[in-house]
Amino acid sequence: MRQTRSPDWRRPSATAPACQMGVPTHTDWHELQSEVVARARYDRDTKILVLQMTSGRSYPYAEVPESIFVGLLTADSPGSFYNRHIRGKFSAPVS
Repeated sequence: MRQTRSPDWRRPSATAPACQMGVPTHTDWHELQSEVVARARYDRDTKILVLQMTSGRSYPYAEVPESIFVGLLTADSPGSFYNRHIRGKFSAPVS
């Protein structure tokens, strides 16, 4: 069965929860110092992580634990973190 992306994965929720326990809200794009990943956004409600690569392409990942998002933001090398903990481990959201 072919999986399709949810049409809402690029739009942040209008009812985003406030920042909790120091974790940035999902409506914010977070710029990363990386040769691979340019920026990231996380939706706490849907557990969708969206990464924009330095190539300009964006990739959504479904069912991503919040700890992975926090780890990406705090990693010494976001590109290495992406390759070890995200790439190939999470699928695109389905509608």
